[in-house]
Amino acid sequence: EQQILERRSSAINPLLEVAVVNGRKILNGANVNYSYGSLQRVFEQAFVELDLRARGIRSALLLGGGGGSVVRLLADDYAPGASITAVEIDPVVLDLARTHFELDQVPGTMLVEADAAEYVAEKREPGFDLVIVDVFVDDEIPPACQTPVFVRRCARLLAPGGMMVYNRLYHTHERRAESDAFTQVFRSTLGVARALEVRTNLVLIHERLAERNAESDPSATSGASGAAG
Repeated sequence: EQQILERRSSAINPLLEVAVVNGRKILNGANVNYSYGSLQRVFEQAFVELDLRARGIRSALLLGGGGGSVVRLLADDYAPGASITAVEIDPVVLDLARTHFELDQVPGTMLVEADAAEYVAEKREPGFDLVIVDVFVDDEIPPACQTPVFVRRCARLLAPGGMMVYNRLYHTHERRAESDAFTQVFRSTLGVARALEVRTNLVLIHERLAERNAESDPSATSGASGAAG
């Protein structure tokens, strides 16, 4: 049973809905869950498969903050004590995240209102142990976040030994075709990368070499391999 707590719209999202389902608050868009529902289960399963806890993450960048379920997963369980920067383009989403999910009260977390593509274009200093790309506007990923330039800029922000995780939908024939095509872009831009099929999603992973000489090569990979679809 679902109880609607608040319904909003913005210039970016025609429908934003905070609801209580089985005693738990979630944030939905018109066609997808943004936070604390199925999306959280996708990331939780991916983090387990990637053995994220063992990586000792000290700093993380999340592009596409939503209501903050991924921030909570990191802060509470998979990267406790890490500094987390969450970038969200929609000020209404940020308002809901603060009001209903207390995202501004998570220790070590900084919320940034910005376009993800513009943010990575302007931020040059590497140093994140983890970069997560989860940039949906409802069920679409903005074209600017699917280019080789965007992917390369995200990878440049990784510290040596850091990991980039890019989340995509993979539940219909159309989404599978789109994500398979993007996987080729991702791999050709960064070198070898892994692809994990997690529930209804495809999660792409790139790891930067831990060696010091990797600092001169922002797209260096660890040699991890895998296949998509």
